[in-house]
Amino acid sequence: MIVHLVSIVLVAFGFDSISNDYKIIRLAEVRGEPPFYCYTVIQWRVEIYELSIDSWRDVDHRHLPLPYVHWYACAELFYKGASHWFGNGKTIEILAFDISTETFRNIKMPHTCHSRDRKCYALVVLNECLTLICYPYPGCKIDPAIDFMEIWVMKEYGVIESWINKYIIPPLVIESPLAIWKDHILFLQSISGHLISCDLNSHEVKELNLDGWPESLRVTIFKEGLT
Repeated sequence: MIVHLVSIVLVAFGFDSISNDYKIIRLAEVRGEPPFYCYTVIQWRVEIYELSIDSWRDVDHRHLPLPYVHWYACAELFYKGASHWFGNGKTIEILAFDISTETFRNIKMPHTCHSRDRKCYALVVLNECLTLICYPYPGCKIDPAIDFMEIWVMKEYGVIESWINKYIIPPLVIESPLAIWKDHILFLQSISGHLISCDLNSHEVKELNLDGWPESLRVTIFKEGLT
């Protein structure tokens, strides 16, 4: 009997504007015979759930071998019809899955961002642009001379040369960024679980009256529509 261990790594949700349908994307790693801790036997399984037909199906991804996918808080973002995560092949890149064409593509990060720079990463939207936040590993000793938080904006989606370093924030001891509100208020979670905000223009930091369990907070920006 062949034994497989299936572990769900990521789940994303989005709207397919071409088929006018909502979809759930599920990315799982499949390991073969024991010992399952042997990473050389990992295979990736990509599955799609379509709301209109209420069923799951596999997606062929052999045209683009998938990298090892990293999970950070605030690491999954649905933007421009695609779900985005962080993947680590030869270097860390943004892995995008187009929900309409059901294909993957890699987006290179700024040249200063790499796997050995003592940083974690987050994806948010700023001024309607894909935005990358680079911040120190939670719990690490902060060096005020080098451990700044950097905010990079991709002015033209998919064009690597359009990355610009929009903000450099003085070092903050945080668990993770959460979202950007009104294009200048950055919400973050502190190591202790408190919700804090940082004004990107003035660098003013405020502790807000909302506590959570460490690593538990999430922020969603709500926009009213015509309906």
